[in-house]
Amino acid sequence: MSRLIITSLLLLIMHTAAAQEEIRLWQKPYDDYRKSAVRLYAYPAPDSINTHAAIIFCPGGSYCYLAKKNEGHDPAKLFNHYGFNTFVLIYRRGLKGNRYPSQIQDLQKAMRYVADNAAKYGIDTSLIGMKPLTGTRISCFG
Repeated sequence: MSRLIITSLLLLIMHTAAAQEEIRLWQKPYDDYRKSAVRLYAYPAPDSINTHAAIIFCPGGSYCYLAKKNEGHDPAKLFNHYGFNTFVLIYRRGLKGNRYPSQIQDLQKAMRYVADNAAKYGIDTSLIGMKPLTGTRISCFG
């Protein structure tokens, strides 16, 4: 019986920590079919610890792949634990035929989405930033 309770509690904690929302930034009809792959994952901060700040994480990967877990979702969950509203941007990559400035357009679209939906997440629009981990080039132009 105690194993069942412990397992249930662990599953509840894991589900709560992984609470996220998937947002498609580009709406149909797409002028470029590759825009369908662009996603923004939102990790809203709990009201009790919300700092009203937002961080958009841009995982690196040399425009070929994205380190989504190590440089995206894991740090987003960590900062979210401390009251930040965090977002992970899955942008278009060069390996899939996308070239500059498509990645910059995706970042700008993500920043616009966060600012436009600030009230929904309890965000102060003057406290929106981004954190590139190894994806520093994309942040320079955003």
